[in-house]
This record gives sequence, C-alpha cells and structure tokens, in this order.
Amino acid sequence: MTEPHCSDHTSRVYAESILSRKDNGSCLASPCEAVTAVQLHLHTSDTSRCGHDTGADIAKACKAAGYSLIAITDHFFNANIGCDSSLAWNEKVEYLLRGYRSAKKAGDEIGLKVIFGWETFQLGRELLT
Repeated sequence: MTEPHCSDHTSRVYAESILSRKDNGSCLASPCEAVTAVQLHLHTSDTSRCGHDTGADIAKACKAAGYSLIAITDHFFNANIGCDSSLAWNEKVEYLLRGYRSAKKAGDEIGLKVIFGWETFQLGRELLT
C-alpha cells in the first residue's frame, strides 16, 4: 500500500489572511501574516473509481500536510463513480456520500474542516459543485 497523500492533483489553493493598517490615509496590506492551505478537489477510494485512498486516510494526510480545510468532491453518477448504475436512487446517494462521511468523521476527530462537493459531467465538461 502506498503512503496516503492529500491530493491526487498538484493544485494547492492558499487563502491568505491580510491584515491592513491605515498609514497617512492609505490602506497597506501586511504580507501573508497567516496562510492557511485548503484543498478543493479530492476523490476517495470509498466512492470514485479514480480515488487511491479512503476519505479517512486523505483527511489524516491533509492534516499532517498542514491543510485546515478540504472538500471531498467524489464523482457523481454520470461520471466516474464506482457504484452499480442499477442501484435505487437512495442507494446511489448513500454510495456517493461514503467518502465524504469517512473524511468528515476523521476530520472531526483531528480538527480538520471537511466540506462536501461532487464532480459531475455535463455538456461534455467536468464540473465541480
């Protein structure tokens, strides 16, 4: 088994907290007083066929890497989801939520914010929601 990693993607988004002060009537920003890393595009092996790690393992790896917030964006039913397409709607929804719920539970235990999203395929394009 490979070491869990925070992202299958190389993107990393930084949210900067900029502190400003008034100086002779102008507002100046103090550079990068606090920087928080967030990851907004993650797939889990719990739900997506392309996921390599469970939601819980991803949450732990992201926390260890310094992230404070992650979004689990597993594939929706018209994309690369791993469930059987013949399942009833409520079973598909439960399947879609597996990776998020796994990451959310681990995140709550270790102090990592985990939000839900999904990746869908519409009009020939992949879209994150």
